[in-house]
Amino acid sequence: LNNNDALYIVYTFKYKGDLPLDDSLVLTLTNKASATIDGVPAGEDDHTQTITIEPSKKISKSGEWHKNDTTDDMRGVRYTLKLNPEAQDLNPDSDTYEVTDTLTYVTDVTTNISYDLIGSSVKLLDSSGNEVTDGWSWTVEKVQESLTVKSVLKVVVPDEQSYTLKYVYAVSGDIKNNTSLTVNNIASIERLKTGSTENKYTYTWEEADTSG
Repeated sequence: LNNNDALYIVYTFKYKGDLPLDDSLVLTLTNKASATIDGVPAGEDDHTQTITIEPSKKISKSGEWHKNDTTDDMRGVRYTLKLNPEAQDLNPDSDTYEVTDTLTYVTDVTTNISYDLIGSSVKLLDSSGNEVTDGWSWTVEKVQESLTVKSVLKVVVPDEQSYTLKYVYAVSGDIKNNTSLTVNNIASIERLKTGSTENKYTYTWEEADTSG
């Protein structure tokens, strides 16, 4: 380098440690650099910075209304729940953890609307999209307080793996075509502050196609 030249080096460090489980991880990092020119020390400096590593998202959900009931497409509100995408150890005390999924709706004497879980639609898929046939379980219970109804689905799944849970709620009642309906759904993983998600889904009730 000439006397008037400046050399700039730009580089990036990437955190590769374990992701924090449920609380933010605060790290204080110090970087020191020194330079020599022709074997002679030319200066040194250091920089200290505090960074925060946030916990990963443990659960997410989406809902979609399907109006037709065919061999491979059940009529109802179809839900997809992504579980533990980073395959973390969510329950250090066990090889499994429990997910509670609560669907809430309001019924009335006019429509007698009802949401009922279709048992055959409940499927757990591994990270490769293959259906998991053993090592997990689920139960569902319906409770009602006045006009508010809750369908509580509890699922026990193996820990330290990424899964997708899929299921369909059938919708029935004296509902007029093109009626706008809203259903609320909250899912949570036991004991985790960062293990919950809420899906408030509004859709338009449509009568099933009868042609063909």
